[in-house]
Amino acid sequence: MFRKTKLIFKSFLAMAVIIMAVSPSFSAEKPSKTSKSSNPEKTETQKPIKRIDTMIAVFDLEITEGVSKSVSRPLSESIRREVFKSGKWELIDRGNMDKVFGEQKFQLSGCVTGQCIVEAGQMLGVGKIVAGTVSLIGKTYYLSLSLINAETGKIEAQSEDKCKCELDDLIDSSKRLIAKLMGESAGEPVKEPTQKSVSLEELEQNMKREKAEWDKKTEDMKLSYNKVLEYEKKENISPEIKANAWKHFSESFKENNPHSTEDDTMRKKAKTQIEYWQKMAKRKGKPAELKDTATGMEFVLVDGGCFQMGNDGYYAHEVCLDDFYIGKYEVTQGQWKAIMGDNPSKFDDCGDNCPVEKVSWDDAQEFISKLNQKTKNNPQAPFTKGEFRLPTEAEWEYAARSGGKSERYSGGNDIDSVAWYSSNSGSKTHPVGQKKPNELGIYDMSGNVWEWVNDWYDENYYKDSPKDNPKGPSSGKLVWYRVLRGGSWLHDAVSSRAAYRPAFSSGGVFSVRRLPGGWGGVIGFRLARTQ
Repeated sequence: MFRKTKLIFKSFLAMAVIIMAVSPSFSAEKPSKTSKSSNPEKTETQKPIKRIDTMIAVFDLEITEGVSKSVSRPLSESIRREVFKSGKWELIDRGNMDKVFGEQKFQLSGCVTGQCIVEAGQMLGVGKIVAGTVSLIGKTYYLSLSLINAETGKIEAQSEDKCKCELDDLIDSSKRLIAKLMGESAGEPVKEPTQKSVSLEELEQNMKREKAEWDKKTEDMKLSYNKVLEYEKKENISPEIKANAWKHFSESFKENNPHSTEDDTMRKKAKTQIEYWQKMAKRKGKPAELKDTATGMEFVLVDGGCFQMGNDGYYAHEVCLDDFYIGKYEVTQGQWKAIMGDNPSKFDDCGDNCPVEKVSWDDAQEFISKLNQKTKNNPQAPFTKGEFRLPTEAEWEYAARSGGKSERYSGGNDIDSVAWYSSNSGSKTHPVGQKKPNELGIYDMSGNVWEWVNDWYDENYYKDSPKDNPKGPSSGKLVWYRVLRGGSWLHDAVSSRAAYRPAFSSGGVFSVRRLPGGWGGVIGFRLARTQ
C-alpha cells in the first residue's frame, strides 16, 4: 500500500514539473518584482519600432508669427496628399503618428532636423520624414520643405517657394514643392544635403535685401511711368503712338513686386490707357468730348460695343450699341433756366450747378425740343448732325457701367466714392461732379437724382429685346410709365446700382410736379446725342 502511494506521488510530481515547463505563467523569463524595480526606466513601449525604409511620415508645418493655423493645417494636409499620390513611399497615417507620439509624450513642435528627427523616426519606424516651415513676411508667404533621412537626420532634398497670394494659390505652391522634392529624392540619397537649412533670422535678412532691390526697381518704374504720363499730354502725338508708349512701359516692367501693390496700380493704369488710346485711334476724328455753346453742356463720346445688359435679378441678355455721346453731368438748374426761363427744382437754393429736379418725362421732352430749336441753325454748334434726346435704357446702362463693364455702381463697387444716396447725402441734392467719375469720365450716374431714359417701361421687355441698338417697347404696360435709372439722394444703395430699373409716371395727372415733398425733388435727367 505504501509503495503504491509513493508511486502515485512521483507520478503527480512529474506532471507538475511538465506543466511548469510549458506554462507561460511559470516561464523562467518572467521578471520578478525585484528585477523590475531594479530597472524602472526600461518599459516595453519605449523599445524602438523596427524601421521600414519604404515608409514616410509628414510632419505638420512649423509656423511663425503672422501665419494662422487656418493656413498651416490645410497646407500640411495638402502636402500629405501629394506625398501619398506620388506612390514613392508608404505614408504613415496621421492618427497613428499622433498616437505614437502621445504614448511617448514626445513634443513634435520645433522638430525639423538633427537628433530630434532621428528620435522621431525611431519611434515611428519610418525611413523618411518630410518637414518644413511656412512664414509670412509683409504680404508674402515663404514655404520651405525638406526630405530628411530618419536614420541619420540629414537633409536629402530641399525645396523653397514664395507666394504673394491667397490660400488656394499657396496650396498650389506646396504641390509644386512636393513634386520637386520627390524628383530630387529619386535614387540613392546624396551624402550631403543639396541646400543648407536657413534660419528665420537669415531668411529675414535675405528678405530685407530683396525688398531693397525691389524698392529700387519700383522707383525706376515710377520714373518711367511719370514720363509716359507727360508724353501722352502732348497734342501733336497720334493716339497710336501714345498707345505704343504705354505698351512699351508695360513690357518693360512685367515682374510683380511681392512687397508692394504700387507696381500693380501702375500696370492697371497702363492697361487702361492702352485701351483708351486704341479707342481714340478708331474714332476717326470724332472728339472724345464736346461742349455745347448754347448751354455749356459737356458730352462724352461712348464707343459702341456689345455687353451683357441686366443683372441684380433682371434678365441678362446681350446688347450691341453704336457710338453715341452722353452728358458728362446731369442737366443742371442753370442750364434749365437758360432754355426754359424758370426753375422747377425743390432744392432751388442749391445753386445753378446742382441738378435740376422735380421734372417729369414730358418736361424733359419740352426742354429737349426748345434746345434743339435753339441750336439747330447755330453755326458755332459743335454737333454737325443729329439732335439732343434722352438716352435709351441700353445706352444709359452701357455708359453707366463704363462701357458695359461689371460694375455694381457707376464707377465701381464703392458707393460712397461715386454716389450721393440716403446714407451720405444729408437729405438733399449736391452740385454735379463732386463724386468720382466712372472710367469714361461721366459723373453722378449713380445717386444724386434719378434720371429719365427714353424707354417705356415693360418688366418683360429684356426677354424680347432686339440685340442691336434696342429702343425699348413701343408702349408701356402701365399708362404713362417710363423707365428711371440711377437712384437718388433719398434712396438706398440698392436703388443706385447700375442695373436697377424702376418705372414712374411720365406725366399727366400723375406728373412728378404734382407730388408733395419726397419724390418731388428726386427726378432729373441727362442728355444724349448721336453724331
